[in-house]
Amino acid sequence: MLDEILSAIAGNAIVRMIAKLAPPRKVGEFAAMSLEVLERRNRWLYFGMLLVFIFGFFLPFPFIHVGHGGAGWFAGAVFGLPFSALLIYVSVVWCVLGDRRARELIFYFEVKQGLNIRVFYFLGAPLSLLGIVSFCVFVWG
Repeated sequence: MLDEILSAIAGNAIVRMIAKLAPPRKVGEFAAMSLEVLERRNRWLYFGMLLVFIFGFFLPFPFIHVGHGGAGWFAGAVFGLPFSALLIYVSVVWCVLGDRRARELIFYFEVKQGLNIRVFYFLGAPLSLLGIVSFCVFVWG
């Protein structure tokens, strides 16, 4: 339990340092929209993003007894699949609601997270790939 608390504190400190280096965009096509309008239009999509992220985190756990891979592959799946799930979710939103609406959601995500979306591109893309590969190796070995 102590290790979980310490990792949460360390993770929060790292995110705060990165947020100072890469704050969310202040300009763009949706910067003129008020926060209330952005909130009203995107709250349900943002909530869906959180649910998908949590689902991606917990997806490997039912396969612990089935898994043929080691603990490293399990850890890679746990840390990478949430980003894979986010990528799939945003892709579905993009296809269903259109590119303008998806860009608005991404802008709102930046505002809510307090972090530039390019950080998620830079870190999330490799973690997404790591999650998929790790999950496949862990389950099917």
